[in-house]
Amino acid sequence: MQKQSMPAAIIYILYFCNEWKEWSSMRLVMATTEPDKIRKALQKLIRRRDVEYGGQPGDIADLELSSLNSCLSHAYISTHDDGALEI
Repeated sequence: MQKQSMPAAIIYILYFCNEWKEWSSMRLVMATTEPDKIRKALQKLIRRRDVEYGGQPGDIADLELSSLNSCLSHAYISTHDDGALEI
């Protein structure tokens, strides 16, 4: 019997960064496999004015996380497959 592999989990990582989103400025805020946790953290950071958001208020719940990056200033979201080696 052949063993079926489970799909790799996607890990979402939220960073603070400078307005140009340079890798050297990135500071880890959180990492999770649940996109809603990233959304809730972003909403909290926006309310506290730690992050600037240039989109419509309802967009955070509706847009793909990768699309939110273009609306954020001083924050960046990256996605990675669990266990993937990125060189």
